[in-house]
Amino acid sequence: MYIIQNNYNADTVKEVKEIQKGEKNPPIINGGFPMFNNCDHTTLDMSDILENNGMQTLSIKLNEGAYVTMCFMECAKGYYDIDIKFHTNDDYETKAIHFEKNSPNKTISINDLNLLALICEKVR
Repeated sequence: MYIIQNNYNADTVKEVKEIQKGEKNPPIINGGFPMFNNCDHTTLDMSDILENNGMQTLSIKLNEGAYVTMCFMECAKGYYDIDIKFHTNDDYETKAIHFEKNSPNKTISINDLNLLALICEKVR
């Protein structure tokens, strides 16, 4: 298995965002990974894994005995399925928010399975 992991703290992320402000083509910083927000970033390069067997699951331990698993699947060239599941023994109300440009955000309940599938298909 080949995974490259890097950690970038919030101060580094803020510095990078400041450098990139106003630039049409900002420099590649953060190991070539996109900067999502001003929080700490941990990056994983799983491209070789996806190339070799088409899927990989990442498990993350949270506080209070909760976990999140994400299964990344390259179903076909340019077609990805990313399954995200929240695991806990406690009762949680679980929702997903659909963010859309120039439209109000939409919230949907996913309580039954605590599972969300994100389908990404390259537009040809």
